[in-house]
This record gives sequence, structure tokens and C-alpha cells, in this order.
Amino acid sequence: MKHIESKKEEPRRPPACVSLVTQRLKSTVGRPRRVTDAQIRTILDWHETLLAYQAKRKNIKTIRQLAAQLGLSTATISDVIRFRGEFKQPPPDERARNIEIRRIVLVANAGQSRLNEKEAP
Repeated sequence: MKHIESKKEEPRRPPACVSLVTQRLKSTVGRPRRVTDAQIRTILDWHETLLAYQAKRKNIKTIRQLAAQLGLSTATISDVIRFRGEFKQPPPDERARNIEIRRIVLVANAGQSRLNEKEAP
């Protein structure tokens, strides 16, 4: 689907037959307008934001492209986003060190519990 880029057009020049006084007055002919001026400003602001996002989006990679670049699956990318990078396990490059520290702590705790058992009557 092609996106049509809207060009910023300059405001229209008023017709020669319309004076500045009558230009401010809106027509009373036809069906009454349902859209308020505030709603129009909101819609136009939203549209500007959308156009800016679409321009940026051309430079942003998709999840599939990012997964292919990092050598991960799209599910893993989604998990990182969902968990905001907070995981129970340490990262792969710190895993060996973390296991060694954990082993030392567990051995120290086991030795301490044996001492407590011997001291108890």
C-alpha cells in the first residue's frame, strides 16, 4: 500500500470579491457544520504527528529485521520488550562468574548450617 505524502499547501488566497469583513463571516447556506474549530485543530495536529511518524518510520527497523540482525527470534525480541529487559537469569557473558559466586555462597551457607547443627543440644 503506497502512502501519499501530503504537501503543506499555503493558505488559499481569498477571492477578489470577498472583503476582509465578510471573509471572517462563515456561510449560513447549506447544512450546519458538525465539526467544531477545536476538533479541527485536534485533527490537523494529529495528522501532522502522523506524517512526522511516517517519515521517521522509514528509518526504523521492523522486529523481523532487528531479530535477523541480532540472530534472535521475533518471540525473543517481543519477550525483551514485554519484560522490559528484566530476566531472572544473568546474561550469557556473566553466567559462568554468577554460577561460581552462587556455588561459593551455597557452600558457605551449608558449612554454617552444619556448625549450627553441632552446637545445638
